[in-house]
Amino acid sequence: EECKSNLVEACVIKYTPVVQYAPFLYCAEVLNQGKTDGLESCASLFHMDWAPIEKCYSDDHEAKAVTITNAMRTAALGASKLGTPWVVVDGQSLENWDDLLKAVCTAYKG
Repeated sequence: EECKSNLVEACVIKYTPVVQYAPFLYCAEVLNQGKTDGLESCASLFHMDWAPIEKCYSDDHEAKAVTITNAMRTAALGASKLGTPWVVVDGQSLENWDDLLKAVCTAYKG
């Protein structure tokens, strides 16, 4: 179930802007405790189009491509990656989670 949940989350990241997928990830991981049966409800809560997400994780070719892309992004972090979750803001790893809001606001260029 965790593997499917991770794949759904990867597809959400691929098909939605960060302002939608960040709250979705919170819903999926914290409120839904990573269970796959509530992920569509999390998507609905944040007004996401579920159809491309469902197609992404259901299609073997696209699911494999998303998985490979994420593996390459993780590998690009190098051996210094200490564990999960690993938070990266604007290409830089975040050492202290208490600084998350400050780091995001500093990186924001909108």
